[in-house]
Amino acid sequence: MSTSSVTHTATILYEFASKQGQVAVVKLDPPLAGHEFVVSSAVDLDFGLTSMFPDMSTCETYLFPADPAEVGKKSRKIDHLVSDWGELPGSVKDVKDHRAALAEAGYEVRP
Repeated sequence: MSTSSVTHTATILYEFASKQGQVAVVKLDPPLAGHEFVVSSAVDLDFGLTSMFPDMSTCETYLFPADPAEVGKKSRKIDHLVSDWGELPGSVKDVKDHRAALAEAGYEVRP
């Protein structure tokens, strides 16, 4: 009996810095939850509250659906790129790493 596996690949199209951290615009094959393009947002969350709330996350990497038209324009404005602020599977707390979030979603990043 032969077993075939589906390869889920992610290609980082471009990256840029935002006010809160790093942003990567990614093309996924196959699409994730119907989205071919996603925004990976890796941000610091330490607002000086970790001493009061030691269990508070200090960083996170979230995946959001991206607007294909804005991706085509190579927009560097996260508010324009994100088409829906509902986080997608793969979003992770306590990790600031695009590849880790994409791996959590089941994708391997192509160089």
